[in-house]
Amino acid sequence: MAPKPAIGRLNEIKVPTLIITGAADIPDVQAHAGAIEVGIPSARRMVMDGVGHLLYLEKPAEFARLAINFLEANQIAETRQEVQNRGD
Repeated sequence: MAPKPAIGRLNEIKVPTLIITGAADIPDVQAHAGAIEVGIPSARRMVMDGVGHLLYLEKPAEFARLAINFLEANQIAETRQEVQNRGD
């Protein structure tokens, strides 16, 4: 089978998605992250200041805080949705 380009299938992703880039990363990475953000309906993009491509190594505590906050916020939202669905 010939591989299908992923960019045209991003809208199939139905879960909340966090995209984190470093402000000092190269323009190509910024452009790709922007295209991914636009393609995934529930995507959220954050740009970390003062880091490049290895942001999770350059500022691990800030990276972890952003990721954990996103996961916790979406766990709460998912739990609310489950409760609402039970009432249907």
